[in-house]
Amino acid sequence: MKIGVIGLSFALRPGREPNPCNVRLAREFERVVVLERSEGHEVLGSLQWEIAWAPMSQRIRKENVVCVVEKHRDSESRLDSDEVILQSMKAFESRRGVDEVVIVANPWIHLQGARFRARSYGLKVRKRRIRWIGFDTRSSQWQTKGPIRAFVYTVGRVIGQIFFGRRFGQEVT
Repeated sequence: MKIGVIGLSFALRPGREPNPCNVRLAREFERVVVLERSEGHEVLGSLQWEIAWAPMSQRIRKENVVCVVEKHRDSESRLDSDEVILQSMKAFESRRGVDEVVIVANPWIHLQGARFRARSYGLKVRKRRIRWIGFDTRSSQWQTKGPIRAFVYTVGRVIGQIFFGRRFGQEVT
């Protein structure tokens, strides 16, 4: 089976990446790739740039990472998980597609939302346990500084989606 592994960043420290959360996400990405390969699957990986800057096995990078998402295709929108998933899909499709995807993201709210979004784009999501990533109190993004902030941000996004539809800049493929 062909598995796509998508690594989504969490928190941001401009000029000081990778932050501790993204270093842990890079380790989880590598762990998932090794696990999928050990089960005999072909693996294609896609990483958000903050994770790609973290230390990782050169073998994993060379053999599995086919895409690093650095910016939004629409220069006026910020890079978010939806955009990373969409660009990952295009990268996988250019290599004859994948059967399933594994999302590597912070398991506190972010992972569940990203899996939901991936399914909404037509991807079959393969669930793998992602170990604790934590929060970054020195992040420039208020919603990634702690669990209560992440929860409030998520509730606000859900309500915004219900009342206002899709956000500006999202391309649905």
